[in-house]
Amino acid sequence: MRHQVLTIGALGGLLLLAAPPDDSSAAPARRQRKPRAGSARPRFAPPPPAPGGAAGAAGSATPAAGARPWEGVPGIAGKLARDAVAQSAAASGSDPASADLATKATGDALLGITEAADEATLRASLTRLRAAQAAQPNDPALARELGGVALRLGDLDTAVPALRAAVGARADDATAQLELGVALHRRGRLSEALTHFLKATDLAPTSYAAWMNLGITYRQRGLPQEAIAAFRQAAGQAPSAAEPQLHLAEAHAQALERDEAEQAYRKAIALDPRLLPARNNLGNLLLLAGEREAALTAYDEALKVAPKDADVLYNRGVCLFRLGRFDAATQAYRRALKQRPGYALALNNLGVALGRLGRNEAMHRAFADALKADPKFGPAVFNLGVASLRTGRLKEAVRHLRDAIVINPTMAEAQRLLGEALIRQGQINEAKVALTAALDLEPGDSDARRFMGVALARGGDTERAARELGAVVRSHPDDVMARLVLAEVLANSGETDQAIEQYRAALQLDAKNADAHFGLGEVLYALGRHSEAIASYERAAAFDSRHSGAQFRLGEAYHAAGNYEAALRAYRAAASADPSLRAEVHYKLGDIYFRLKKTQLEIGEYLDALNANARHTAARIALGFAYARLRMYPAALKALDEAATEQPKSELAHYYRGFALYNTGRVDEAMAAYQRAVTLRPNFAEAHYYLGQIYLERHQPTEARAAFTAALAADPRHAAAAAALAKLKTSP
Repeated sequence: MRHQVLTIGALGGLLLLAAPPDDSSAAPARRQRKPRAGSARPRFAPPPPAPGGAAGAAGSATPAAGARPWEGVPGIAGKLARDAVAQSAAASGSDPASADLATKATGDALLGITEAADEATLRASLTRLRAAQAAQPNDPALARELGGVALRLGDLDTAVPALRAAVGARADDATAQLELGVALHRRGRLSEALTHFLKATDLAPTSYAAWMNLGITYRQRGLPQEAIAAFRQAAGQAPSAAEPQLHLAEAHAQALERDEAEQAYRKAIALDPRLLPARNNLGNLLLLAGEREAALTAYDEALKVAPKDADVLYNRGVCLFRLGRFDAATQAYRRALKQRPGYALALNNLGVALGRLGRNEAMHRAFADALKADPKFGPAVFNLGVASLRTGRLKEAVRHLRDAIVINPTMAEAQRLLGEALIRQGQINEAKVALTAALDLEPGDSDARRFMGVALARGGDTERAARELGAVVRSHPDDVMARLVLAEVLANSGETDQAIEQYRAALQLDAKNADAHFGLGEVLYALGRHSEAIASYERAAAFDSRHSGAQFRLGEAYHAAGNYEAALRAYRAAASADPSLRAEVHYKLGDIYFRLKKTQLEIGEYLDALNANARHTAARIALGFAYARLRMYPAALKALDEAATEQPKSELAHYYRGFALYNTGRVDEAMAAYQRAVTLRPNFAEAHYYLGQIYLERHQPTEARAAFTAALAADPRHAAAAAALAKLKTSP
């Protein structure tokens, strides 16, 4: 019996689903919040002792370790859109789409004559019959015989006219009517075929083949009840044959008569335990009815009959997936692919299962292989777009999602995801176009409206963004994600009370939402409510230990409070959760080791920071200062020279460079470095102070007095500068 792959629709009209019907509760992928770009400000130690004099005021040169690099709510700006769309496609309700089950086909027309002949014999007969017909063109028996042989050879051009001639001459020839019906069926002319099969059953009511072909054709015409009646007649003619029961089951399934279909499948299996289509399609029926364990048993029984059948292995994978056994599903799909390399359906569903396991790179490869195996396979085009978006391949995601829209212009989900990808690429206007199209197709799509709010916020239209997101919250008050994004928009607009209200409303809906606790902490800290903010960060980290943003902020808070062991743990947890933070974390660990007076460990952390990000100038400056404290002045100057080249306007690079130059006897260059530092930052008290010390050494009291005065103007509490100035006043 010929096998082909049919869609699930053949057994109940189901559509492709983004996830199995009962699997909508899958948890969204974790969104990892990163600290805002620019939060990596230097956390330096107090300045070194002044050349030849007293130490400067501790900490006056730079902010204290752990101090926030932003002040007030506006400092949150910049991370809104990135954080809002950092969620994977799954978080916005877009899992890759699973492909359908594979059904063992039962729809080919049967021949009424069962005796077999090899092709050579048939061709010899065809040659003989053509010659005979040329001599006797009006002989109906000869025409029928010629048509029958041609039909068996697949020569429909000869078979159809010959059999038409036969039934034209003898309309009561049941065999000719049957064979003409088969020939027309194979030509795809089902209406004409149906007419001749009906005549065949009228002429030969006991013809098994006539009733079978009539039933097959009725079913293919979408007339399952008529097909059921025909197959019952066929079963009556051959009560020990399994095939009529198999076809009867298919017709009952088409008529959505689930119990009758199962009964017929089981009867077919009882009559022929090795009838693979019956076992496979019984599994499909049970799976579609939600009886997954029973379906799995049916597939396992089918594999006992045909252990290497790719379709059964594939269907078993679908069943395991719907049972939530994703790892076992991947194994089943791989077994199917071993038997049928390039099986696009199996490759597609392998990708879906891998995605559920969080193996996103492997998921991407599977979808790419599915599309390579079948470039016209629409689900693979869309799914590759989803996988590309989830793995950060934004340009690729845009390309595949646009291709998916070309294939299906009414696919709102593809338009929405395209909008998300374009937002993440910074193509805000194009994103708005895609999201508008998504909302035109699905006005109630809260995800699309949420992303429209993000796009508007990124485009600077925060008022409209707040309106869009407010509309989502009003229509879907339980949409936690919409509330989080709205809260960020409100915070950026200075509406802190409303932002806090939205975060707390989100937490009423989901008390363990780490992102909500984190966002609330950001606003509270910006408002100066530090203890409340830290408590929010701690709750975020407690509910999600791999929330990089919460761990990083906790590291900063503990760092500022001098709780260095806790800070070390939090910073390391942040880097573990988000490797892109490694450079900044190593830099901050270096500052902690400085404060713990563990200089070798400090240097190691700064070197690790530079290995992770060779352009981390703050780490390079700190490294130079650490070398200088160890009197490794050549290494210190190398690092500080590179830092000053990377960031010529960094007053700190010039300041610490001045210290290293002074200690190598290059006093003129040291003076120039300090002068550059105070030019860049006129209120830099320490740099003014050290300039004054150099002027004193050079016996330039007027210049020294001016430098110490400038230091005191910048920092009236600078005791060393005050003492030096007082000493100058008493000097002769």
